[in-house]
Amino acid sequence: MPIDGVVIRNFEAFFFLKERGFDKKIILDHNLYIFNQYGKEFWNQQKVEDFTAPLELNSRELRELDIRNGELLVYGRIPVMVSAQCIERTTSGCSKKPGVRVLQDRRDEKFFARNYCDLCYNVIYTENPINLRQEWDRVNELYPKMRRIQFTLEDKEQTETVLNTFFLTDEKTVARGKEDTDFTTGHFNRGII
Repeated sequence: MPIDGVVIRNFEAFFFLKERGFDKKIILDHNLYIFNQYGKEFWNQQKVEDFTAPLELNSRELRELDIRNGELLVYGRIPVMVSAQCIERTTSGCSKKPGVRVLQDRRDEKFFARNYCDLCYNVIYTENPINLRQEWDRVNELYPKMRRIQFTLEDKEQTETVLNTFFLTDEKTVARGKEDTDFTTGHFNRGII
C-alpha cells in the first residue's frame, strides 16, 4: 500500500492488519488504552511503539507513562459514543445526507451527532473541545513525539481561530482564542478521580 502507516482504534483492526502481513507503522489511537508501563510493554512485544496518549490521564500520570513515543491530543472534540442506529432515521426519517444534529440531555448539556450515511451510524461528540493551548508549557514538559489538533465539526472560521491560537505566539491571539470558544482541558489537570 502506498502509505506510511495507519492509526488504529481497536484490537480487531490490529489483528486484521497482522493477518494480512501489513508491514507499515501502526499507531494506537487514544481509545486503545496504554495506561501504564505494562500496557506499553504489551504493545512493544507486538512491535507497536507509537501511540496516542489516553485522554483519561492527567499531566502527572502522562509524565509517569512517558509519552515521548506518543501523540498528545491538544485540541479536539471527543467522541463519547458511536451509535449503530442512525439518529436521523430513527427520529425523522433518512434523508441519505450526511450532517450534524444537536442532541440535548436532561441537564441541558449539548452533544453533536454526525451521521455517516454510507454505513448508517452516528458518532456523538462532546459540545466543548479539549484545548490545551493555555497549558502549552506543561504540554511541552511532557515531550510528546507529536501533538494532535483534531477537527471534527469546526467551520472555516473556527478552524482558522484554533490554528492561529496554536501557531501564533502573540499572547493577545492566545487570549482571543480562549475567549472565542468554550473549551475544556479534559482530564489534563484533574484526572478522573
